[in-house]
Order: sequence, then structure tokens, then C-alpha cells
Amino acid sequence: MAGVAVVADMAGAGGVEAIEARNARAMAEVAAFRAAREAGEHGRIDARFHRFKNRFPYHGFVEVEAAGERFAMLSTNDDLVAMSFFWHGADAWEAMSTRLWRNWAAEAAHILDIGAFSGLYSLLAASVSPRVEVLAVEAARRTYGRLLSNIQANGLEGRVRAVNRAASDGPGIATFKRFRGENILGIGDSLFEKRGLAIQAADERVETVAIDKLLAAEGFVPDLVKIDVEGAELSALRGMAALLAERRPRLLLEVTPETVDDVVGLLDGHGYRCQAVDEAAARLLPLAAGARRVGNLVAEHPAFR
Repeated sequence: MAGVAVVADMAGAGGVEAIEARNARAMAEVAAFRAAREAGEHGRIDARFHRFKNRFPYHGFVEVEAAGERFAMLSTNDDLVAMSFFWHGADAWEAMSTRLWRNWAAEAAHILDIGAFSGLYSLLAASVSPRVEVLAVEAARRTYGRLLSNIQANGLEGRVRAVNRAASDGPGIATFKRFRGENILGIGDSLFEKRGLAIQAADERVETVAIDKLLAAEGFVPDLVKIDVEGAELSALRGMAALLAERRPRLLLEVTPETVDDVVGLLDGHGYRCQAVDEAAARLLPLAAGARRVGNLVAEHPAFR
């Protein structure tokens, strides 16, 4: 991308021609963006990232390379995951977690992605092996639509199934809260309020489902699970008690400072051993050494089959 020349401003241009001109200009700025990074800034979403992203918008498919696997993700300059790969390059999002996920997916046959967002982990898992099947659960309607687009664009409709539901401990209807404006896909949107964050909108109603019930209806038994549900981890885990007790799948899950202790306690009750993922240092840490922050945990059961 960095080798594409800047296209001159095209006064009066419109339609596809204007989009292509803007995209070419954005692609020409990638090299400058990457050259100015300092150590430890790879993948960082900071003020400079947003400055480049907003000044040089890109609308189209982004080539994603994560943990050695390659696929495409659509962005209308609104998906921070896809745009991280556009500006930063390979392994721009949760590099340690995606590497672990890729390695585990290579050993799995059926994979459950709860809180799939626009599909990074689902697409990565399906790219590892043609035998992998993925069930991707995403609650937000707009993000669910992007997930479907990414599945279709990569030709994975036969192996990645998407479900527009919110994982919880039972059936019902809940209000989905958005903490960002309409111009950004809702990373961080949640069924719960968040300390220090103003709710931008709470007008979307979503159907909740217990994962055990969903899996039974789908006839799907996963041996690898990712959970990223922005504060609803406990509800999601309670709704998959049978899966945890009977199948004991490997887990990669995001926790918050408010949920980490209860999540670890619940998983400990099921016999799981948890470690914190240190993305920057590319290592796993004992929980006692991991800061109580928003971040990923890995959880494995000694009897995992």
C-alpha cells in the first residue's frame, strides 16, 4: 500500500472516482504514518492514529494479516479493528491473543465467537484450516451487518454462521447501549452502563439467549470459545454452564476491572486455570502479576479433550 502514489485532488470528481482518489491518497500516507511510529506504538489507537484516519479516510476492503493468516475486512473508515491493520500493518490488533487463537484454532474443529464484532477472530479461525466451522454471535445490528459482509467477501458463508443475539444467562429482551457516535462501529458498546462513559444512544433492543440453548438449537459443540461482551462476561458464562462442565473448551475472554475477580472465581469453580494475556510483552502472566484492567484472559481446563 505504501508504494501507491498520491493522486492529485480532483475538483468536481464524484462517485466511485472520488472514493478511489481518496483511497489512493490514504494509501500513500501509510508509509509516513508507520515511519513516524516510536517503539511500542505498533497497533496503538491514539491521537495521531485518529488524526491520520480522519484526514485521510479510506473506504473499502483492508488486507488483514494476523498471526500469519491473511484475509480481508471491509471498512468505511468506521471499523477501528480494520483501520488498525490499514495504518499499522500486520498483527495490529491484540497480537498475542490472535497468535494464541490461531494456534488453538489449528487444533479445533468447532469454534464459538461470542461478541464477534466485525469478525476478526472468526475470519482468522476459518482461515487456519478448511475443516474449521465457526458460530459467530454478535448483538449490535449494524456491526452484525458488517460481520455478514466480511464473511461473504471472504467466501466463508459455508463455514462461518452468524447469529444476531446477545449472550446472557437466559432468554429475554435487553437494551443495547452505544458509547460512540454513528460514524464508528460500536467497539465497547454494551448491555451495561460503564463508569465514566456517556451513553450516546440506548434505542436498540436486542434478544438475549443462553449459549447452552443456542448451541443445542444449532447442533453445535465448540472446543474453542472467545468471549468479548463488554462487561456481560458473567451472564454469558452462566448461560454456558453445561458447555463448561461437559465439554470444557479452551477460552479466550476479555474482562474488565469490575468483572475479572467474579469471572475467575466462576471459572475456578469449573476447574479452569486462568492466565492474563500481556499483549505488549507477548507473554502470559499469572493473574497475581496481571494488572486489574480491561484485557484478555486465557482459560484452560486440565481435562480438556
